[in-house]
Amino acid sequence: MRREKPPGRQKGARLFSMLLAVCLMIAALPLSVSAAGEYVPGNPRWSGYQNQVQWDRPAGAASGDSFEYEAQLLLGDDVVESKAVEIDTYLFFTNDVVTRPQEEYTIRVRARWIMIVGDPDGQYMVADVGEWGPWATKAGSGGGEAEPPHEHSYTQKHDAAQHWQACSCGDKKDAADHSFGAWTADGNTESRTCTVCGYAETRDAAQTSATGETTDNGQDSGGEGIAELTDENTGVSVSLSEAVPEGVELYAGVMEAESLLEEKPELKEELDGLLSVYEISIRQNGEPVEIKDSAMTVRIPMNSHLEGYAHYQAVRVDGEPERIKAKAEDGSLVFEAGGPGRYAVLGSDTPFSVSAIIQPDPLPGDEKDGNAVYIVLLAAIPAAVLLALLLVFLYRKKRKAQDNPPAGGKDPSEPDGGNTKN
Repeated sequence: MRREKPPGRQKGARLFSMLLAVCLMIAALPLSVSAAGEYVPGNPRWSGYQNQVQWDRPAGAASGDSFEYEAQLLLGDDVVESKAVEIDTYLFFTNDVVTRPQEEYTIRVRARWIMIVGDPDGQYMVADVGEWGPWATKAGSGGGEAEPPHEHSYTQKHDAAQHWQACSCGDKKDAADHSFGAWTADGNTESRTCTVCGYAETRDAAQTSATGETTDNGQDSGGEGIAELTDENTGVSVSLSEAVPEGVELYAGVMEAESLLEEKPELKEELDGLLSVYEISIRQNGEPVEIKDSAMTVRIPMNSHLEGYAHYQAVRVDGEPERIKAKAEDGSLVFEAGGPGRYAVLGSDTPFSVSAIIQPDPLPGDEKDGNAVYIVLLAAIPAAVLLALLLVFLYRKKRKAQDNPPAGGKDPSEPDGGNTKN
């Protein structure tokens, strides 16, 4: 004969089943979240740098969502370079790869959801990943066909010492010293113009003695004196207080901030507000030229990546960190450097002596807050499941003891143990 479960045990079994179903459903929520949605980055584009691309977070993504992005640089149908980055919405392609004008390349970016555990701005690990979404391609970026071959188109360029013909591809020819005409007086100043390129040089009329000979320590001797050099690719320029050898060129490449911090992790605390890193060198025939005892003023064009801060600072990082005050001036970031080297650019809305100590509280809805809340919930779910199972186990154990008293023993539910007197 089939034994019927007592009403109390039936009720406990139903309660156990319900709690188990609810716990399993809650535990499955992260899986459904990771599988939901197809994410497409918005507006992939070139930034103000020669080799940097950036994009917007996928439309419809929650503030707490994190993503991994893959960006590709194409020339025609060929993938020239492919790079991936987590969380950040920008990356740098290799300097030596981006050798053509930007409009000749096609850039495309795709995204996939990732679940991270830890601090998105520091140490974290990726606990789960979604599927890659469709590619987003820069509209009108050009196909970059390798044929027909590039045809040079030269324009006149000059600095304070020389003039030359330059092509957009970087080719340079016909470099020569300026060929100045005679000095022409205009009030308290005098000027003279190069008869080839039109570059004008001025000086104070007081620098010329009554005999007509110069007294400015050779500053008028055919381009000697302050040298102005410009990197045509990045637009960075430097002014040197001393003359430089003929045929030298400025190289101002952009280095990935992540690469610097991987190379020198001890600088992470020193470079709060890091925006960009520049490798500045002066070269002749591709070889670095040593510049001694010459003050150097650096001008970096302001772009969307640098704009928007109240205070700036440059830090020389190729040796012991050396902090240099920088300022925004006439559309450029300007600072005085001790010579060629590696310089990090920092930006802040507060003076650096304060911003290095005071860290603003995160705003509600910030991506970091969203990730922290999500991580806490994930940690709480297993604990809640275990607690619920423990309570059900204790409840069932108690009911079993009540329904099956020991043989010859007393039933705790009856005052005299279940024994009756006749």
